[in-house]
Amino acid sequence: MPGTLYGVGCGPGDPEQITIQAWKILQRVPVVAVPQGSQSDTSLAAQIIQPWLPPTTQILRLELAFRLDAQLTEQCWQQAIAQLVVPLQQGLDVAFVCEGDSSFYSTFGMLTRYLPSDIPRRWIPGVCSPCAAAAAVGMPLVQQQERLLVLPALYHLNQLAEACAGAEVVVLLKMARYYRDIWQWLQAQDLLATSYVVEWVGWPQQRIYADLRAYPDLCLSYFSLMVIRSSR
Repeated sequence: MPGTLYGVGCGPGDPEQITIQAWKILQRVPVVAVPQGSQSDTSLAAQIIQPWLPPTTQILRLELAFRLDAQLTEQCWQQAIAQLVVPLQQGLDVAFVCEGDSSFYSTFGMLTRYLPSDIPRRWIPGVCSPCAAAAAVGMPLVQQQERLLVLPALYHLNQLAEACAGAEVVVLLKMARYYRDIWQWLQAQDLLATSYVVEWVGWPQQRIYADLRAYPDLCLSYFSLMVIRSSR
């Protein structure tokens, strides 16, 4: 009988934000799989969970990079699945760890598409980055009848205009490269004072930029998100 694959959300960065359920699973599974962009990359998820792993845990590093060539991307994922299936078919339980929550724009969701159907799998929730960012700033993400809309990537400002027209709170992920354009749009809409950016949420290098009127030219890392509140 094959082992169970657990998709463990380990939070956005702070090891203390891992759930007790996730901690218990990491304590008992013999194999922990960690995603990384290439063999030379350091897995952020692995860094988060490192304090909680027993010394006997086997670490299985899976290269899950998205490449410009769709065929190469497919080959990369198929190779990762071939690695992952080996301990599972031996009857060993495996925890696949991912940053944030295992069902919120998670690599685990993609992974399960490739997984053989006879492999049991379980989703273990974790703290997602928008919730952690709001907590770091010290305010609710949404409340009462407010609507929340999350844009996983922004390619045109029309998307932002549509999002802010349809929700009182908008979260922008992967927005660093478009920050200057977004800032100018928020200025025109008089939304800078009610918007904020959190960079590297949960990590020691976390930075908070509240009231964006003072930050027209931020140079942000990839691991940044913005929260826009159109409600006062």
